[in-house]
Amino acid sequence: MADRLFIKPTFLIPSPAASPANTGSMGANITSAPFVIQLVSMFSLEVTWAGTSPVGVLNVQASNSYSLDAVGNVKNAGIWTNMTVNVGGSPVVDFAISGASGSIFIDIGQTSAYAIRCVYTRTSGTGTMSVLLVGKDT
Repeated sequence: MADRLFIKPTFLIPSPAASPANTGSMGANITSAPFVIQLVSMFSLEVTWAGTSPVGVLNVQASNSYSLDAVGNVKNAGIWTNMTVNVGGSPVVDFAISGASGSIFIDIGQTSAYAIRCVYTRTSGTGTMSVLLVGKDT
């Protein structure tokens, strides 16, 4: 049996590689560094948070125009669009974040996107968020 390609668990948030770097602080908006997923067709995100009543929205965004040069520098910043994800048979674009602590598991069954990133838009409160990505080929 052939080995399947997979992405080992990788944190999108916190992300020192993001621009600007983020610590996962929910006291402001957060944009993760883009993550190239071109070689895998399925991935999941484990989102956790804790704090003093943080409130906001998390979006998973995709881009096919984002690109890197041969040494890994951003060649094209890309156009980013919120993904619609099927959760329990219903389409979801905005993942509501609220409460002192919580978690969301986002399973992307199949995608042909080149790269993804996560964007947290803060409404109020403070806290710390983490987003862990794992992916594999079918």
